[in-house]
Amino acid sequence: MTPLTVPSRGIHPVGPVSPPHRASASASNATRVVRIASLRRVMASRVQGPGATDHAQRTGARRSQQGVSALTGRSSRRGVRAAVMCAGLVACTSGERPLRLGTTYTVEQSGALAVLDSLWTGPPPLTTVVAPSGQILRAAANGDLDVVIAHAPSLEQRLLVGPGHALLRCPLAASRFAVVGPAADPARVATAATAAEAFRRIASAGSPFVSRGDSSGTHVKELALWRAAGVTPAPRW
Repeated sequence: MTPLTVPSRGIHPVGPVSPPHRASASASNATRVVRIASLRRVMASRVQGPGATDHAQRTGARRSQQGVSALTGRSSRRGVRAAVMCAGLVACTSGERPLRLGTTYTVEQSGALAVLDSLWTGPPPLTTVVAPSGQILRAAANGDLDVVIAHAPSLEQRLLVGPGHALLRCPLAASRFAVVGPAADPARVATAATAAEAFRRIASAGSPFVSRGDSSGTHVKELALWRAAGVTPAPRW
């Protein structure tokens, strides 16, 4: 499930999103962050572009069920309402400057941001930055964001919760991933009992695998599955 968090220090003036190399911010630099952790897929039926509806229909799809289920319709709207309520806890201390929301491409593409924007009454106004989870979480830890919607629980724990930057954490939503491949299924992914077993079969078969490789929540989940499979992925099999 998706948790939401608020760090316990003061709010910084508006600034640019920090690059990844600024991850080691001290606690004194912590912003008052509302963190909505591990939101990977909100209102999945509204995702546009490739991969939204094809995943469940393609032969060889195997879903990872660890904290996973797609929210649609009314349930999703309630989840976004919860995000608005939690963001309000930060907004009341932020003065007249915009409330700075950082989120991921998955959330943006789901349509959840449009719902969030429609429910936000302010003040202050809401400004949004979209980037991979790793960059967003580092920016939040560095004091450059007030609200974060992300989906990388291990990074969230390491960058925000562990160092004490998170004051409030609330579950918001859950998500679903799929391993998708060709209909011929040369790696026999479709009959794998678990996602880790599917990854082992892909490695054993030397089948091509496309990775995000960008410290996004999807990439973090992929790396966790490779570890669970006992495989160290190489540039080429």
